[in-house]
Amino acid sequence: MYYRTLSAPQVVRFCLLYPLIFVVIGLLLSLLAQSFVALLIFLPIYLLVVLIFFCMFHNAFCVVKVDANGMHTKKCTVRWEDIDGFCLYSLEKWQYRAMRFFHLSSVIGFGDAKYGSFAEQDPSKVVLLTLNRKTVKMIAQYCKEPNEMLQKLIDEYSAIAD
Repeated sequence: MYYRTLSAPQVVRFCLLYPLIFVVIGLLLSLLAQSFVALLIFLPIYLLVVLIFFCMFHNAFCVVKVDANGMHTKKCTVRWEDIDGFCLYSLEKWQYRAMRFFHLSSVIGFGDAKYGSFAEQDPSKVVLLTLNRKTVKMIAQYCKEPNEMLQKLIDEYSAIAD
């Protein structure tokens, strides 16, 4: 039995849905002009903006598999007994007035996590997970014998995680 999720699903939603404004504008202009030329212009702009967001925030698109042995990505594995610390990365600084409908929380980094920003982390050395009730509950469920650091994480963040 295992659990599979993206590293930061809220960032993925932001990267895919926020640039959709270009497609909606192109669709509206196409309907007003009764021609689909504007849509053919704005659709590649959408794809370009999504590609730029993907290059900037590629860590958010990593698939994380959590099971009884530990946490795994395509290039990195962190076993439960090897976890001796974690880093917390805040995504709330991206929360601008125009983007309030995208709820951005925090991300936990396990493995060879270094201090800095979320986007600077190397996905081949770090396993990144969103900090919310679901992931804290998942860690508590799959880690049968949590060490001191994991127990501290479970106790501290289970009550305050969104």
